[in-house]
Amino acid sequence: MDEALDDTSVPWLAGPFLFGRGCYAGSAKIAALLVTYHDDTPPVLSPMGEGRIMPVKLAEKFDRSYWRYDFTLPQQAGAWYDLGEEHFPVSTDFGDNLDLAFVSCNGQEQGDLDRPIAQRNALWADLCHGHDVKPFSLLLHGGDQIYADMVWQCHPDITAWHKASNSAKKSAIFTDEMADAVLKFYLDHYIIVYSLPQIAYLMARVPSVMMWDDHDIFDGWGSHAGGFQEMAVARGMYDAARYAFMLMQLCIPPDGSTLPEGIYDKTARSLGWRYDYPGITIIAPDLRSERRRDALMGDVGWHMLEKMVRNVPQSNRILLMSSVPAIGPRLSVVEAILQVMPRAQKYEDDLRDQWQSRAHRREWCRFWN
Repeated sequence: MDEALDDTSVPWLAGPFLFGRGCYAGSAKIAALLVTYHDDTPPVLSPMGEGRIMPVKLAEKFDRSYWRYDFTLPQQAGAWYDLGEEHFPVSTDFGDNLDLAFVSCNGQEQGDLDRPIAQRNALWADLCHGHDVKPFSLLLHGGDQIYADMVWQCHPDITAWHKASNSAKKSAIFTDEMADAVLKFYLDHYIIVYSLPQIAYLMARVPSVMMWDDHDIFDGWGSHAGGFQEMAVARGMYDAARYAFMLMQLCIPPDGSTLPEGIYDKTARSLGWRYDYPGITIIAPDLRSERRRDALMGDVGWHMLEKMVRNVPQSNRILLMSSVPAIGPRLSVVEAILQVMPRAQKYEDDLRDQWQSRAHRREWCRFWN
């Protein structure tokens, strides 16, 4: 995997990856994530050729450093920034004809990175072409930015635990060696996926706003039965996935020590966010950090969502990005049948993992109200 990370034409490991932070007083606020090797000095970022922006270090893991540049670009056509010797145009016009792109489910559970890049990234190539014709101002990522389900193969003890009986799983401990293997897997996977040519091209030129879903952890997180997510190993794996999510999808320090204004819960228990742009307010509730079998969001998440929908600029429309589809077929009867069918319970987490599951009906009604 590390060999794939070395395949780069720029003097750093990965990036830049842009993240939107809203638009205020005629300026688009942007964060840029850059990954370097531990001993490398990060380059200077210059927005519109003015000033020298040096980054803050968000984390240092596995001989790599993760840096964030905070800068603004004017709300106008033809904006740009330089990073070292590289030049990147960015569309920050945010006029009446705002162009957004939406992506989700970026991969597949098995063999995702074994496919030819042209095949795997065919839709990303279409987006690149569309951006070149008429630039996007924002790239919305609605969940499953990576498919991390192969995390079960990252260490022999993780693989063995995954295959063990429920009683053996409950008594197992999450060792430091397992923790390092899991976290390295997640961080490696993000870097490899984000560095695929078409994805890297867009993410360096179009600010992203992201919210995670289950495959950014592993399939069905929060919907498994038998006390699964309270087991030490499962919880440790979730903590590693959340560390990587905060770093690679929100561009914030994984300890939650400093958070942008758009993340309302300053305790970082729930990482939903809101960003205001001219004419549009984008809100994304966090449907994983407090996830349980009987709840999509906890008390903190609901409180934050209720705060985020208040005091929206009068002329703005609200775009609410739900990583779990809010509208779809009701499959309650199917859920009931699976309870009595032999060996069919393995599909239950997929059915429960939706707003309209029998377990979440009251919450779904609250969501719409």
